[in-house]
Amino acid sequence: MKKTCLFLIILFLSFVLFLPNLPASDYTKWHLPEGAKARIGKGSISGITFSSDNERLVVASDIGIWVYDAHNGKELDLLPGSMNRFPTGDTVFSSDGRMLAAISTSKELLQLWDVDTGQHLKTLTGHNSWVNNVCFSPDGTTLAGGDGNGNIFFWDTATGELRKTLIIKHKELVFDVCFSPDGTMLASSSRPFKEEKDLFEKENEIDWYPSVVQLWDVDTGQQLKTFRQEWWARHLCFSPDGTILASSDGFSKGNVNLWSIATGQHLKTLTHESSISSLCFSPDGTVLTSGSADGTVRLWDPVTGHIQNTLTSHTSAVRNMCYSPDSRMLASISYDGIVKLWSVSTGHLQNTLTGHTGSVQSICFSPVGTTLAIGSVGNVRLWNTRTTHLQNTYPKFNVSSVCFSLDGTTLAIASMHGKVGNQGNVSLQVTSTGQNLNTFTEDKGWIKSVCFSPSGNIIAYGIVNNRSVWADTRDQHDQYISVILRSIKTGQILKTLAYSTDSTDSWTNSVCFSPDGTTLASGGHDNNVHLWDATTGAHKAALRGHKSFIESVIFSPDGTLLASGSMDKTIRLWDAATGQHLKTLITGYGYSDVCFSPDGQMIASSGDSGKVLLWSTTTGQLLETLVGHTSYVTNVCFSADGSTLASGSSDGTVLLWNTGVSTPQPQTQDSTQDSKQQDSTPLTPEQIAKKALAATVLIVMEDVNGKPLGSGSGFFIGKGLIATNYHVVEKGIKKVYKQVGKDKWYNITDTVKIDKQRDLAILKVSDGDAPALPLGNSDGVQIGQSVYAVGNPIGFLEGTFAPGFVSSIRGKVPNKSIQITAPISPGSSGGPLLNDKGQVIGIIVGGITEGQNLNFAIPSNYLKELLDKVKKRK
Repeated sequence: MKKTCLFLIILFLSFVLFLPNLPASDYTKWHLPEGAKARIGKGSISGITFSSDNERLVVASDIGIWVYDAHNGKELDLLPGSMNRFPTGDTVFSSDGRMLAAISTSKELLQLWDVDTGQHLKTLTGHNSWVNNVCFSPDGTTLAGGDGNGNIFFWDTATGELRKTLIIKHKELVFDVCFSPDGTMLASSSRPFKEEKDLFEKENEIDWYPSVVQLWDVDTGQQLKTFRQEWWARHLCFSPDGTILASSDGFSKGNVNLWSIATGQHLKTLTHESSISSLCFSPDGTVLTSGSADGTVRLWDPVTGHIQNTLTSHTSAVRNMCYSPDSRMLASISYDGIVKLWSVSTGHLQNTLTGHTGSVQSICFSPVGTTLAIGSVGNVRLWNTRTTHLQNTYPKFNVSSVCFSLDGTTLAIASMHGKVGNQGNVSLQVTSTGQNLNTFTEDKGWIKSVCFSPSGNIIAYGIVNNRSVWADTRDQHDQYISVILRSIKTGQILKTLAYSTDSTDSWTNSVCFSPDGTTLASGGHDNNVHLWDATTGAHKAALRGHKSFIESVIFSPDGTLLASGSMDKTIRLWDAATGQHLKTLITGYGYSDVCFSPDGQMIASSGDSGKVLLWSTTTGQLLETLVGHTSYVTNVCFSADGSTLASGSSDGTVLLWNTGVSTPQPQTQDSTQDSKQQDSTPLTPEQIAKKALAATVLIVMEDVNGKPLGSGSGFFIGKGLIATNYHVVEKGIKKVYKQVGKDKWYNITDTVKIDKQRDLAILKVSDGDAPALPLGNSDGVQIGQSVYAVGNPIGFLEGTFAPGFVSSIRGKVPNKSIQITAPISPGSSGGPLLNDKGQVIGIIVGGITEGQNLNFAIPSNYLKELLDKVKKRK
């Protein structure tokens, strides 16, 4: 005899695989630190390689090791074990891709990591100076590195111990080291010893011959050959057969020199129009590839020296390149963090991997908090903070500051002008379209900070590395420009703020208007906070007390306080009206960016070791320490409602933290109000359908790789709260949802409360603006009354509205169920069951497959009980 049951048969049938139009797996939620709700950016890239089977692309970043599908560019995994708490300057993979050597930015710490697991293996010791570059031997047993004093070190990768040291005759910086394919020789490049340089210049009648390339016997340390070239040999690589050594002119002409290993003769010079920033051979030896500072990649025939192809998609210098083991694909990385995958045979661009950037220089929330602007080394990106989706990208060189106007319509971007070191500009962009409104170029120096006046009519920016000097003939003191105020409408300079000081002391790192727009605060290299009259430009006061550079100044939202963060590892709070010093907060970290919460009760600041510090404005006490970045924090910023804190770091990421507080926001109708207080007038089926479908959602569960595991239904019961069945969301790593009839997908941030026995779950979401459905009194449900079931049968038949009747009330308290005739199918689980007043009287749970229209719903009063527990917990 076949068994029947109310729930078990249908329990897993609601999970439908391979649904169309599902979003990709959300890597922004992978391996988040405690307290963070999203990560924007994947970290600054320091190395790249292919897996031995050509299927995966492995990218080393400052936050971990990323694994991509080499064919479609999809994120497969993040190995956070390589979050080593020190900024990574450079990384090198072993030839089999199983090990990774990482050099800290200080170049003093050198570590080995397991690529498959992301786990730390060894810290290499024995060297007494910083290491500039490293290279694995072909068998992976040895790591060689060169330092700034002409030394070459050899470490045992199994033990981490230093095996031996070669002391080069020319005690200069070692630019690069490279093993021959058989591992018997090592090539090194550096500047020559002074006497050798002078002799060579005299014999050859030249003035400049700064680079020498040498071959060494790895076993004996004997010098085998010396190659000399005119410009610095920044990059070295052997051909796979070991017969040719290629060396680049890394800093000047853009030449690649080819040398015969057997004879030591110079074979060819391949000319790139710009300096070479990367160099490698294909594994089959048929192609030599050079990446350039102009963003191009050239593929050369190493025998003839002819160009086979030129790849031109990058917009900044090419930092690194690698071939797949079968030589069919080439991956290239530019300094703006963009990864390109190319077909070697055709030169066609196959994929572009985004999300990696350089150091985050500046962040700013839009006034409503839904958009976050992130300025990095190579661009400005606008992100939707609710969906963590990229909205727009503006290519900009060396961005130093970003700022929204108070109405959110305009974004100001301060950056270096082109690639000229001491010239800066400020561009104004329309936030919605990216259209450029105006660009102000300054030849007086580059710009570190920019801000709008509260009226939106004036923009102020601070000048660093000042060029222009005003001579004061009365007292013969020089005045150096500190801050410039411009009209947004005309672009005309309104005021130039300057004071008598040394030029470097007048460098301005931060500017900020008071909330009423009457005062401008600035801070910089003279260790003082300066207050200016924003109307007349008069210097009002200098607030003294810091012992080092001022990095950040900001007024409290009510304008009564001024906070300044300094390189002296302190934050000072000042009375904005009198300039009186009120409190000193000890950050323990030199770079102190500062931001007030919207209610003025908290201050966020950057701390050491990638920490974010939260302080009480009233008491000055440290409230909380947020830990998660792998390098120092450059910027902090609160959203407009105070519920989110964003922190940007030199590790190339921005973390979004849930602060647990927010300013009062307009609330939707409370769905838990008693049905007696609700409108008792029956609605037409059309009216019920319109309200119900607006609040109903499709829920999808995904595994770690973004593969859908199943789908179900749910509905809004309050602001940010969705009700569904527990079995719908029981499995899977990630939960996403979309409102019925809409295309946009959102993340489900948390499971607030569950009742396994009654198969109920309440989910938390931060997105979506659907109205809540009112919860009716399920104890008043009568057999024979009309009901309406809403859900998403078979997953993709979303928004199905099905009428029926209550056919029976089954079971007893505490496990009653409502039997209905309204048709449902797998995928409807979790949807609302409504009465003729549009009130939810049940949650659809399943049916008996052996009968017709034997379907069931969980009484809504059980959901009310669960929701009451959520309220009490809050």
